[in-house]
Amino acid sequence: MGPNGAWGWDAGFVNAGQAETYLRLRAETELRRALTLPRFDPPDADGLPGPLRAAVRLAQPGVTLIANAARPALPLARRAADALQPMADESARALQPLADEAARALRPLAGEAARRLQPLGEQAARRLRPFAKDAGHRLESLGWRAFSAVQTLGNRTTGAIMSMQRQAARATGSLPVKPGTATGHREPSADEGVHRLRSVASALVQAGAIESAAADSVLAGLQTALLARSRLAPHWLWRQDMLARRRQAAGAPAGLYRAVPVGITVPAAPDSGLGDTRLLALVIAPDRAAMTAAGHRVDPPGQVPRWHPRAAMQGSRGSWPSATDDRGNSYQLDLGSWSGGEDGDWTGTLDISPVPAAGIRWLDLTVSPGSEPVRVDLGDVSRESSGAAGLPPAGGPVDRLFEAAAENLLGYAARHGDDVRHYQGLAGIAESATALAECGALPPACAALGRLAALARHLGVDVPAALSLGAAEAELPEAWTSVLENGRCRDGRHCTAAAAAVLPELDGARFVLAGLRSTAGGAQLRVLGWGQQFDPYSLGREMDGPWSWWAHDDRGRWHVLKADGGGYGNGHSDVQMSLFPPLHPDATSLEVTLTGSSGRVTATMPLDWLVRT
Repeated sequence: MGPNGAWGWDAGFVNAGQAETYLRLRAETELRRALTLPRFDPPDADGLPGPLRAAVRLAQPGVTLIANAARPALPLARRAADALQPMADESARALQPLADEAARALRPLAGEAARRLQPLGEQAARRLRPFAKDAGHRLESLGWRAFSAVQTLGNRTTGAIMSMQRQAARATGSLPVKPGTATGHREPSADEGVHRLRSVASALVQAGAIESAAADSVLAGLQTALLARSRLAPHWLWRQDMLARRRQAAGAPAGLYRAVPVGITVPAAPDSGLGDTRLLALVIAPDRAAMTAAGHRVDPPGQVPRWHPRAAMQGSRGSWPSATDDRGNSYQLDLGSWSGGEDGDWTGTLDISPVPAAGIRWLDLTVSPGSEPVRVDLGDVSRESSGAAGLPPAGGPVDRLFEAAAENLLGYAARHGDDVRHYQGLAGIAESATALAECGALPPACAALGRLAALARHLGVDVPAALSLGAAEAELPEAWTSVLENGRCRDGRHCTAAAAAVLPELDGARFVLAGLRSTAGGAQLRVLGWGQQFDPYSLGREMDGPWSWWAHDDRGRWHVLKADGGGYGNGHSDVQMSLFPPLHPDATSLEVTLTGSSGRVTATMPLDWLVRT
């Protein structure tokens, strides 16, 4: 029984050795299959792999030049060495006493120099350490933002390609198939095979059937074997290292977390190419303070953008917003993360330094030179809620696997309408269900699995046999039916809301809701996080992790939330959550519910809508 009264499956009886043996056998099978596929970059005639061959090619011109220059002089150098060797030996014997005497004389001087230089070195190290740490944090954050942007672009490109493939398949479905030709079956690549095994490993780890270290060992062994045999691209090494470091996030720091709506409008600077900027929410945590912002571009369509988000907050004389608290302390604001959409809208964060103390009552914000400061009171206006009655019960880790699959299917159905019948996303979760069953980690008559199967049948999606066998009879929860009923709505407001709320701690992590941007077809909620743990096995879905996000507006609509880009680094996350279907046009508050492995937390935030100009 979980802390919130949720029932969870106890996988304690599962033999961890059995699950590890199962995973290793799967890895060996995948290796044998991948070895029958063409090489990614075949070795040359001497057996040299592609990456080493490329390094040799880069170094070869310099090596060849040196060798060609040295070859004519080699006999002369040998004769000179033979002639000079006796003289060198005699000089060494004569100079040895002098060298010993010089060493004895210089030793005290060297010691004195070291003693004098050591304080200077330590002082320089102390002064440089904060700058080095800050530079490391900024570079790590920048790397994760780039990684997330590339990952998101890849996911969207893959989705578009899959959609075109489905359309082509439907268009050619009535054509006769020639005898002896393929009927659409394609052998998965080695890359896809590793992804499949990662999903299975993730399910076993989440169910508690195997330790993550053991799963890491099995997957690393498979990847190394495939890389050595040129069946995987070399970038797998970089990606594996990035994800391993990313999973090592520590728990959220203890202390006070505050978030308040701001709702200040910053006029656009002349010739900036920008409209007015809205400051949405102020967030102050024990180790970080930031303000979220949103704006839009006013460049004519088709024109090359002339703006950078830095120009949104920079004054005509190069000044930046600043703040002063009730104790007389001063703060500076600098551009942090940001992202822009094809419609010209953008959102971002302004980092506040230093981090304000926990006891301050307000900040006076000066957004431009000569302007009157605007006071932001730091009373927390968010409200915790008792729970979300329309959601299914918060189950255990295995239940979360199938709930996440159902949420993905719901989101796809809301976006694609009738095309959902061709949804292929249940194959992976069916393979995970099979692995759990074979290792004894799948609960009998699993209710979450039953809800997933019921949803698929309701939408006309084929249910794999592995999902049907272990599924119990179930009805669709109220939240799911609400998403399906409103999936085609396009009546959301096109504006931003100064909204903020702090969610209670869950599974060692903290999340703060900090501003919302609404469009006709959906909305984007800015979420700042601390101590968030990631699943290293689910490439392409790392931002979701083990969490389930739902929202319920005060007009009765339910919304499922999914991560859609963001930045990570230094134990922090800054994620944009896509929310669909759109908010009801008359909604004035939003209740957000987060479900993790140990329970569920909920907070409600008022929506202070800001008219777009």
